[in-house]
Amino acid sequence: EQRRALLNKYNIFMADDRILPMLSKALGTDFYKAKKLPIPISLTRQEALPFAIQKALSATYMSISKGTCIMIRAGNTSMTPQQLTENIVEIAAGAVPKMPHKWANVQNIAIKTPESVALPIYSKTPEVLRE
Repeated sequence: EQRRALLNKYNIFMADDRILPMLSKALGTDFYKAKKLPIPISLTRQEALPFAIQKALSATYMSISKGTCIMIRAGNTSMTPQQLTENIVEIAAGAVPKMPHKWANVQNIAIKTPESVALPIYSKTPEVLRE
């Protein structure tokens, strides 16, 4: 119950990268289902803490789960269309090589806000992917 209250109270969680592997059991499955995994930051240098927090907040993260869908945050509504486009291109270039079977596993790329439907910007049918 306390974990769910913590999960609902904050939008972002950060943790020292040295203890991150131990947190999965302590946080429970609710954090994973909500896709609010802690962002790793290095706390070894205290004077660099503000920089580490800012860098973590401005970065994007990908976690490959057992399912077939991966969501990667590309930006926010205060960004220009040009900035969002550049981010999406960079994410695709950086994320796809880390996925099993690379582009052969990418069936769809879409843009979505929390309140919108997904707008597809790349789509391949399973038949085309097998070729």
